[in-house]
Amino acid sequence: MDYTADGVKFYYQAKDGSYSNSVNAVRVQATYAEATLSGLSAGKDYTLYATCTATNGTAVKSAEATFTTPKPAVEPALGLKWLEIPAVMKGSEMGGVTTSNLFTHTFYYGSESDSNRNYTVCYDKSKLTTYWVAYPLNSSHKGSAGRNEAWAYVSSSLLSEAYQQNIVDGSYRSSSSGGTNNYSRGHLLPSNSRQSTVTMNEQTFLSVNLVPQIQDGFNGGVWMYLEAALQSLSSNDDLYVVTGTALQKGSNEEIGTMARTYDRNGKEIAVPRYFYKVVLKVNSTTNPTSASTIGFWFTNKSHSAGYESFAVSVDEIEQKLGMDFFPNLPDAVEDAAETNSSWSAFQSF
Repeated sequence: MDYTADGVKFYYQAKDGSYSNSVNAVRVQATYAEATLSGLSAGKDYTLYATCTATNGTAVKSAEATFTTPKPAVEPALGLKWLEIPAVMKGSEMGGVTTSNLFTHTFYYGSESDSNRNYTVCYDKSKLTTYWVAYPLNSSHKGSAGRNEAWAYVSSSLLSEAYQQNIVDGSYRSSSSGGTNNYSRGHLLPSNSRQSTVTMNEQTFLSVNLVPQIQDGFNGGVWMYLEAALQSLSSNDDLYVVTGTALQKGSNEEIGTMARTYDRNGKEIAVPRYFYKVVLKVNSTTNPTSASTIGFWFTNKSHSAGYESFAVSVDEIEQKLGMDFFPNLPDAVEDAAETNSSWSAFQSF
């Protein structure tokens, strides 16, 4: 049969259902047709097929094909090689937020050695909120240091107090002049996950590890139970965790509609619309040849369902945020691990 360019059309759709489109062929030669596909996202799976009408009037549909767009280049945070450290993709935004005002730093509870790292933080100095905290979690972090309630600023030699939220003397307020609201000072690295030494625990109460979080049904509910589950799992496994927030999902929501609260000095604080955790286990910390990951994605509101209901793949969270988690894994190991969305499969790895 013969075909014409006007009669050939390509249909394509993201496998996760987030995007679909169609486009006419721009060139047809014999059995070859060519078109330019638009609106594709990096690192995403798509299906594709073509339709046409032959010159004899017969309608034809091709078999479906699949393709995956390549991931963009990434910039590892601080150039660190630890397995928990994420990366921000070049030329993109992280949850709708540009990277120009970020404070990124690693806190140590002893000498500045790999084994004494407590957590690495990525904090927005303009919106006074934290985007992620990355940390290892294993049996060495257990102990009896207790909850020290050591609410404090980060040292001004690292970050001016003008760029920090004042929640040292109490929680958030509903207006710049006072009042109360239902946001708690939510830990990204939990106090209960750092119990080996007093210093280790005290650092979890620094301003950059705290964000406005709904208390009833979230910080004091499903979020707390997820933290406890990971702490229990870390008794026998080394875990690598990123706990984070998002003001919006990519460019799909307007950042101007984000909620706001106020610190004790009346400074405006951006309230995260979403919270997430991504967690990694590997078969070897020095030369991983296989791994498993799991993600959890929550809206910042009260929830009645258990944390297992919020399990998703790390791939899905990467798509929402424009980030790359666990980039220090070998590429093949990372790609295979990040498709898992089963909490039970992650537990049993």
